[in-house]
Amino acid sequence: LVCDRIDGASGIVKYAYDDGGTSESEDDAWSVNFPNSAPDGLTRTTGVSGPLSDGETWAALFGGRWLLSTDEGCTWDDKGGVLPSTGDWQLDAQGTTVYAWDRASSAGAFSKSDGASWTATDASEPFVAFPVADPGVAGKLRGVQARGVVTSDDDGTNWDVSAASPAGTLTGAAVWPGGIDTIVAATSEGVFLSRSGGGGWDEIGVALETAGIVPSGVAIHPSDADTIWVIGTDTNGPVIEITTDAGLNWSLVVAQRNVDLDVTAALWPDPTEADVLLSHFDSGDGDGSITMYRFFAGNIESHKVSSYRGISDIGFLPDGSWLAGVDSVP
Repeated sequence: LVCDRIDGASGIVKYAYDDGGTSESEDDAWSVNFPNSAPDGLTRTTGVSGPLSDGETWAALFGGRWLLSTDEGCTWDDKGGVLPSTGDWQLDAQGTTVYAWDRASSAGAFSKSDGASWTATDASEPFVAFPVADPGVAGKLRGVQARGVVTSDDDGTNWDVSAASPAGTLTGAAVWPGGIDTIVAATSEGVFLSRSGGGGWDEIGVALETAGIVPSGVAIHPSDADTIWVIGTDTNGPVIEITTDAGLNWSLVVAQRNVDLDVTAALWPDPTEADVLLSHFDSGDGDGSITMYRFFAGNIESHKVSSYRGISDIGFLPDGSWLAGVDSVP
């Protein structure tokens, strides 16, 4: 599917990758498609999510307005629903319900009408781990805040602290979308795993602590709760480690001495692959250049594109390609 390219516009960029290459320098293994931009007057892409319940409709949020696409981002249907407040939104589509959470505040919203109208919520404080909907209980959500594990039974309208966080100062957390009782948390004391919604915590990052790694963020594979990534720092700078057996064994994915890496970088596990992780690095040199990384089976693939002002979110397609929300398409 090839879409018209619009220079200098915010929008969705579709990426695909040819697994035939294994060298970091093989940029030609990446296929990049520049679809249409957002409607006139909308200049910022804040989130990408989907698919919805039909399995084909993908959704994005531009400047607080909800758009739907049935052709992987080539064309967009403006649903006319405007979120009740401005924000840098993290999106999650569950069935026909869409959730939006402000990355910087306690604001939230949900829509049961594909974005045509939104109900405002407030979670009292920002999330360290954004809420995940329980796949078996409609309206039930769980997230992690500085005050502890929080749960809502009414689509995020009301929140209760359902469990305490593990020991130490919380630096990162993730709730598993396959079952919200599984939570991974990084703190100043190590990396911890709960299978009981925070009712009990097991330290799984002892090997990382022994190696001198201070964790700052975590990610869980969407279809395998035992595959966990940790980003943190050692004496040489940022590193990413992976475990595929819930912390019994850890292996190095990448270190800053191998690639440009930021300890605050977002981690996006690929739900279509067993141990594939996407991340990115902002060069900070003023031209907005972004290097996207794909880590897999001990290999690193990179693709650098100039003139991006930032990647706000990534949504994965069933065929293994993905849509990236960007603030400027070169």
